Amino acid sequence: MLRTLASSTALVTLLLSSPPTRAALQAEPDPTLEPLIRAGRLELSADEDAFGGPGIAWLAEQGRAARFFVLGESHGNRETPALCRALLPALARAGYGACAIETGPESTRLFIDVLAGGGMQAAEELLLEMPHSLAFLQWRGERELLAAALEHDYAIWGIDQEFIGSARLLLARLQDIALTAQARSLCADAYERAEQGFLVGLETGDRSQGFLSSADADDFAALAAAFADGPPEGQRIVSELAASARVYAHYAAGRYYENNHDRIRLMKRHLVERLDADADQRVLIKLGGAHAGRGYSPYDQLDVGNLAAELAFASGSDSFHLSVFARHSTRAGTRRDFAEGSAHLAPFYAQLEDQPCVFDLRPLRPWASARRESSPTLHSLVFRFDALLLFPDFHGAEALYTLPE
Repeated sequence: MLRTLASSTALVTLLLSSPPTRAALQAEPDPTLEPLIRAGRLELSADEDAFGGPGIAWLAEQGRAARFFVLGESHGNRETPALCRALLPALARAGYGACAIETGPESTRLFIDVLAGGGMQAAEELLLEMPHSLAFLQWRGERELLAAALEHDYAIWGIDQEFIGSARLLLARLQDIALTAQARSLCADAYERAEQGFLVGLETGDRSQGFLSSADADDFAALAAAFADGPPEGQRIVSELAASARVYAHYAAGRYYENNHDRIRLMKRHLVERLDADADQRVLIKLGGAHAGRGYSPYDQLDVGNLAAELAFASGSDSFHLSVFARHSTRAGTRRDFAEGSAHLAPFYAQLEDQPCVFDLRPLRPWASARRESSPTLHSLVFRFDALLLFPDFHGAEALYTLPE
């Protein structure tokens, strides 16, 4: 499952860059498309982490008109979290008060408590002590985004399954809140298993001995019984560990459809539970691009983005879906050109200069609907997302620690 999470960038590339059909490759450029793209183009000014210009103002305006601002990203770059930070103040003034991210709910609660109480240094110390506990937060820009969100009074909602290495962090927390010596002993034994399995994984690459890979139904039943009369937090942690283990078991067995089915249902349930507790909340939802669009995702699931669209409609509002991508990516001294294999993005790249640009995709829908068979990848992008934001370059995120292959 670590491979699934670590390869989110590749999945977003699949969404935006899957090989065009033979018909698309052979077709001449349609002269009616370029004016539609140009008419919906707005430039953003970008200086380090500061964004401005008509493009950022337009994005804030779209957010103000929606209940959910759903941002589909390519993980592991500096630019996307910086863009999100730039949007936070305007969205907060429009009534946004929560930010949902692709991390586990209980590990996120613990991380945010440390970040809010002890600042960035304490949060980084926790991550160094318990690496692998939260997806993506080893990257500096992601931590800075959450710190900025707290400054603007956003609640932070982790809505994914718990990450592959989270068991040590969560079992340690269970020991802290256990009410009986028996429960503490059970948690201590489980923690030792998690620690040993984690070390084996680091040394050999074999993650099958990790707690979330090796624990069985009896292990979780014992933990559930130990916390049945304990604090609700303990019951939540045990439930989330068990649900995450089921997701990882599907992946380990090669049941990839079932893996994605159960994972995405879990993500949607987490989002709905948070909304049930705060029914009128407006939410910035930041996920991998494969999760963020309307309709069926590349995982063959009605994903979180589609849920947001339906929930917004049911409440008499709307959702706004933004796909964020780049022309090039520079990581570890290697520069990649995404134009290769992305024929459907060529007319957008042609209008991209030395500053990021946002393109309103909605005016393209009549054009794309009439050409569904000849331009299926562009059709998918245009109908799953409302806008496309392209950076000239993505730069690799600055890591606090590195994940083994």
